[in-house]
Amino acid sequence: MLDKYQKISQRRTNMAKLTAAEKLLKNEEQLKRLSEQRKQILNEIKEENEQKFKDIGIKITDAIKTNEQFKLDFLNLVAEHKIAIEFLD
Repeated sequence: MLDKYQKISQRRTNMAKLTAAEKLLKNEEQLKRLSEQRKQILNEIKEENEQKFKDIGIKITDAIKTNEQFKLDFLNLVAEHKIAIEFLD
Protein backbone atom coordinates (compact mmCIF):
# COMPACT_ATOMS: atom_id res chain seq x y z
CA MET A 1 0.00 0.00 0.00
CA LEU A 2 1.18 3.50 -0.77
CA ASP A 3 1.84 5.79 2.12
CA LYS A 4 0.47 9.32 2.31
CA TYR A 5 3.52 11.00 0.74
CA GLN A 6 3.69 8.55 -2.13
CA LYS A 7 0.02 9.22 -2.91
CA ILE A 8 0.62 12.98 -2.87
CA SER A 9 3.65 12.54 -5.12
CA GLN A 10 1.66 10.35 -7.48
CA ARG A 11 -1.16 12.94 -7.65
CA ARG A 12 1.35 15.69 -8.44
CA THR A 13 2.87 13.54 -11.17
CA ASN A 14 -0.56 12.84 -12.61
CA MET A 15 -1.47 16.55 -12.49
CA ALA A 16 1.80 17.45 -14.21
CA LYS A 17 1.08 14.90 -16.94
CA LEU A 18 -2.43 16.28 -17.35
CA THR A 19 -1.13 19.86 -17.54
CA ALA A 20 1.48 18.83 -20.12
CA ALA A 21 -1.18 17.03 -22.17
CA GLU A 22 -3.43 20.11 -22.06
CA LYS A 23 -0.56 22.34 -23.20
CA LEU A 24 0.26 19.92 -26.01
CA LEU A 25 -3.37 19.91 -27.14
CA LYS A 26 -3.48 23.72 -27.12
CA ASN A 27 -0.24 23.85 -29.12
CA GLU A 28 -1.63 21.37 -31.65
CA GLU A 29 -4.83 23.41 -32.00
CA GLN A 30 -2.83 26.61 -32.44
CA LEU A 31 -0.59 24.93 -35.01
CA LYS A 32 -3.66 23.76 -36.92
CA ARG A 33 -5.11 27.30 -36.92
CA LEU A 34 -1.81 28.76 -38.08
CA SER A 35 -1.56 26.15 -40.82
CA GLU A 36 -5.05 27.06 -42.06
CA GLN A 37 -4.17 30.77 -41.98
CA ARG A 38 -1.00 30.04 -43.94
CA LYS A 39 -2.98 28.13 -46.59
CA GLN A 40 -5.47 30.97 -46.87
CA ILE A 41 -2.72 33.59 -47.23
CA LEU A 42 -0.92 31.51 -49.85
CA ASN A 43 -4.17 31.10 -51.82
CA GLU A 44 -4.78 34.85 -51.66
CA ILE A 45 -1.24 35.53 -52.89
CA LYS A 46 -1.66 32.96 -55.68
CA GLU A 47 -4.94 34.53 -56.82
CA GLU A 48 -3.42 38.01 -56.67
CA ASN A 49 -0.40 36.91 -58.70
CA GLU A 50 -2.59 35.17 -61.28
CA GLN A 51 -4.61 38.36 -61.70
CA LYS A 52 -1.44 40.45 -62.04
CA PHE A 53 -0.10 38.12 -64.72
CA LYS A 54 -3.42 38.27 -66.58
CA ASP A 55 -3.34 42.07 -66.42
CA ILE A 56 0.27 42.12 -67.65
CA GLY A 57 -0.66 39.71 -70.43
CA ILE A 58 -3.50 41.95 -71.55
CA LYS A 59 -1.19 44.98 -71.59
CA ILE A 60 1.44 43.09 -73.57
CA THR A 61 -1.18 41.84 -76.02
CA ASP A 62 -2.47 45.37 -76.53
CA ALA A 63 1.06 46.69 -77.01
CA ILE A 64 1.84 43.96 -79.54
CA LYS A 65 -1.28 44.83 -81.51
CA THR A 66 -0.43 48.52 -81.68
CA ASN A 67 3.38 48.61 -81.82
CA GLU A 68 5.33 46.54 -84.35
CA GLN A 69 8.76 47.28 -82.81
CA PHE A 70 7.52 46.24 -79.36
CA LYS A 71 6.21 43.06 -80.91
CA LEU A 72 9.62 42.22 -82.38
CA ASP A 73 11.46 43.11 -79.17
CA PHE A 74 9.04 41.10 -77.08
CA LEU A 75 9.21 38.02 -79.28
CA ASN A 76 13.02 38.21 -79.33
CA LEU A 77 13.05 38.45 -75.53
CA VAL A 78 10.74 35.45 -75.26
CA ALA A 79 12.92 33.42 -77.62
CA GLU A 80 16.16 34.49 -75.92
CA HIS A 81 15.00 33.43 -72.46
CA LYS A 82 12.94 30.45 -73.60
CA ILE A 83 9.84 31.80 -71.89
CA ALA A 84 6.70 29.70 -72.22
CA ILE A 85 3.68 31.70 -73.27
CA GLU A 86 0.11 30.66 -72.69
CA PHE A 87 -2.58 32.47 -74.64
CA LEU A 88 -5.85 33.02 -72.82
CA ASP A 89 -9.14 33.54 -74.59
